[in-house]
Amino acid sequence: MIDDTVADPASVKKVLFCSGKVYYDLVEFRKQNDIKSAAIIRIEQLHPLHADKILEIAARYPNAKKKWIWCQEEPENMGAWGFIQDRL
Repeated sequence: MIDDTVADPASVKKVLFCSGKVYYDLVEFRKQNDIKSAAIIRIEQLHPLHADKILEIAARYPNAKKKWIWCQEEPENMGAWGFIQDRL
């Protein structure tokens, strides 16, 4: 689990979770569009999923409660979404 080191926790309204190469696309999009209200959390190990670490990181963003988003390049029926949806 790699926390965002750029976003200001007080201004974050959404926490984006992702795994793999899409992380770099999200970081670039955020930079190009000057988005300051989103934190990007990279999950490097999906199994076993460290839920306690997710909660620890998410606690840093109190204004983003209930605004957790999973991002992936693959369609919904592919990629990690099938595994992560019930756990996130």
